[in-house]
Amino acid sequence: MISTRRPARRSSSFGTKGIVATHREAHYVLDEILGNATDPPITEHATDTHGVTLVSFGLFDLVGKQLSPRIRDLGKITLYDVMGCRVEHWTLLKDEQALVSGKRGATRLGFTVLLKFYTQHGRFPRGRFELPGEAEEFVARQVQVPASELDAYEWSGRTVEYHRAQIRGHLGFRECGVADADKLTAWLASHVACKERRPEQVRVELLARCRTESIEPPTPGRCDRIVGAALRVAEETLTARISARLTVESTERIVALVADTDQADDVVLGEGEDGPPVLGKVKEAPGNVSLETMLTEIDKLLAARAVGLPANLFADVAPKVVAGWRARAAVESPSHLRTHPQPLRVTLLAALLHEQEREITDTLVELLISMVHRIGARAEKKVTE
Repeated sequence: MISTRRPARRSSSFGTKGIVATHREAHYVLDEILGNATDPPITEHATDTHGVTLVSFGLFDLVGKQLSPRIRDLGKITLYDVMGCRVEHWTLLKDEQALVSGKRGATRLGFTVLLKFYTQHGRFPRGRFELPGEAEEFVARQVQVPASELDAYEWSGRTVEYHRAQIRGHLGFRECGVADADKLTAWLASHVACKERRPEQVRVELLARCRTESIEPPTPGRCDRIVGAALRVAEETLTARISARLTVESTERIVALVADTDQADDVVLGEGEDGPPVLGKVKEAPGNVSLETMLTEIDKLLAARAVGLPANLFADVAPKVVAGWRARAAVESPSHLRTHPQPLRVTLLAALLHEQEREITDTLVELLISMVHRIGARAEKKVTE
């Protein structure tokens, strides 16, 4: 049997119902509350873990009442109301209730939504437009302030700045200073940007790192600058490491690939005065299956190998980073490549040669197989004739 009583009048029950001992009381409490005919009306019900389910959370909200349970292992479960808002993100905890207890009206409601938004996203909302309407109503009921009072809350000025400082202090966060930005840049460059070159993905890692380090995320513009700096530092570090692995002779041959016509040393690259530029030759797509195409591909392979790239040149570099360098070198003109610092220029061209050498080898294998099949088909045709 369950017997639901008023908190203020312990001796007065507003609902009594006999149930099977193996059933949870959560399935029956709302029935008794809705059937209550006494005064004053009941707007909130407190219970323990046994008296709440995910469904009851949504049903209480649906009928305009508040369920306030003491839930065991709250951080390990997900709660939803009927509008799809995650209830645990917007439910005031005991220490948070003490933090807002001294505030009144719009200040109390505005402070609370700032606090709960920050605990969920690790930053403050840029304005009321970022707050879900259902969350406003849910928080307003908890702090017993009409949701319309939020219209009077000032989103800029001394009051909101004081509120933000209080929330940061309570949660152990701090604003991102110059030293923090430098540390974040260095961490991104050494742990993320050396393997991931897409700015949007580096930005995701930046925000995650800020939350881990209890740092309030910088403004969007500052985030872009930190991400750009990290990508630049990582590229400079990688290209310096790659170029240092090349011999002097290999570096000279690579530089000569994009040198001016009157400065190119064709003899070193194995080309005659009337031969095509090595870089253009290596970039050419293979032709149709024929002996001439095979000979051309062999010349391209020999030209790429003549540069003398070490076999383990890119052994410790992420394949997608090498592929990005190769794609960049393939579309940039020689004049544009010449404007880069030498470590970057050499690395881009080395990545192009490295990847092209592998592709040319694969192409030669496919050409050889195709030619063998053609020879076999022709021989079979002649035998049948």
